[in-house]
Amino acid sequence: DVWGTVCADGFDVVDLKVACRSLDLTLDATSAFRNVSSIETIDSTAPIRMAGLQCDDSHQRLERCPMTSTALNGCTHDHDVHVTCGAATAAWQYRLADGSNSLTGRLETRPNASVPWGTVCSLNFNEAAAFVAC
Repeated sequence: DVWGTVCADGFDVVDLKVACRSLDLTLDATSAFRNVSSIETIDSTAPIRMAGLQCDDSHQRLERCPMTSTALNGCTHDHDVHVTCGAATAAWQYRLADGSNSLTGRLETRPNASVPWGTVCSLNFNEAAAFVAC
């Protein structure tokens, strides 16, 4: 899969809230959005993946928000959105390591980025715990 951009056309504060939520980040007094500047538009070959977002407060992730079908047609990379979010919602970080792809592997965790990754013990780890981890 190739990373893509989000068009700023029609992007509003509710979309910002959902974007930050999608990244497990919060909104605070410094949170904002704007069009990228021309100096920030580096990879004009990246696809524009989302445009005309119509998120509401019930959406937990950007990909769940409706989009206007024609919005992608008029968007160019000088309309890519740049967002600033607040702090992480959870201090703990999680990852799957040494799997055959990004969807499988050994579950590892750490309380913050300054601590080495550690493993999660499988004793009493059940399907419900796996559901929460995913």
